[in-house]
Amino acid sequence: MAAGIETIDTGIVGYVSELGHTWHGMEQYKQIDGPVEIAACRDVLDYPVEKIELVIPATMKTVDDVSVIDRPEFKTGMFGLVRTDCNELIYNQSVSDEYHIFPSTEIVDKCVAHVLSAYPAITIESCGTLWSGRCNFVNLLISKENVKGDDSETINRLMFSNGYGGKSIQAGAHKTRIVCDNTRHMAESQSAANKTLVKLRHTKNAADKVEQHIIDLCELFATMEAENVFMNELVEIPMNVQDVQNFLAALFPLEVKAGKGTITTRTNKRAEVETIFSDCDNLQGKIKHTRYAMMQAVTDYSQHHTITESNDGAFSFWDVANGTGVRAKTNQRAKSLLRLVDLPPVPEFEKELV
Repeated sequence: MAAGIETIDTGIVGYVSELGHTWHGMEQYKQIDGPVEIAACRDVLDYPVEKIELVIPATMKTVDDVSVIDRPEFKTGMFGLVRTDCNELIYNQSVSDEYHIFPSTEIVDKCVAHVLSAYPAITIESCGTLWSGRCNFVNLLISKENVKGDDSETINRLMFSNGYGGKSIQAGAHKTRIVCDNTRHMAESQSAANKTLVKLRHTKNAADKVEQHIIDLCELFATMEAENVFMNELVEIPMNVQDVQNFLAALFPLEVKAGKGTITTRTNKRAEVETIFSDCDNLQGKIKHTRYAMMQAVTDYSQHHTITESNDGAFSFWDVANGTGVRAKTNQRAKSLLRLVDLPPVPEFEKELV
């Protein structure tokens, strides 16, 4: 069984012809072509969850063949979370009286109000309940971006997730097609890495906080569009031999008093990136020898060409994804250099060092 999809769970996954069927094929998750309709999404997430106070029942004893109360009933002040449409306990621990149930339909309503109405191109890609309704999600398809001459496609998404009992209300930008709890966790990890993830507790003002975060995330849409424009501009800027040398010297600089080991390491890095830039099969055609190809060469090097005996590749991925690692900073520096109209020339002293 797919992660988190229980018998009473339901969901809808859209764009199956374009983006693929669910890997699990669970019949509880309907698969359709095109986007998920707002009303259908709302129906999936429209199920009642209530707090039911936990009570220690009274005990009885028999006195002269008459049953009398031995100990009165006690109200605990703690509550269980019950899905009342099927009388299913969805959390096997208790919550306090301050715990506020945030209906998941409010997430849909706020997405409609602040995202789908303001940005008609944005659609619902998938939605569903998980773990018998303890958790649920809405995944928005924000944009599908292509760069001229590059066959690869970047898909941007926005996830909203609501969990009851030990789980939080979450939202964040990511790139994963959510069809189960495993993929929801992947989206959560990506959102955490790119610093768009927010987790909110189930308090009485949760609705206002969710609404404000949705508004804040809307600013990402303009940033994504600007990034795509920038990448398309890089395709139009060719790089000759001198441009490549200037760029690599600025990306992996040598100091005047650099030691032999440093010179060797950074010279080798330059050579590896230049080889990817010139020879990689994916960087040919219309993007060959452009600033866009150079940006891709640097990110490819950071992600795949820095693996050592102590780094099996997973560390490289995390170092790039978290935005603060050495590899991530190399990518950021490359992007800043490629934004310049004129690349800085190779320092004169390097001719004596190399």
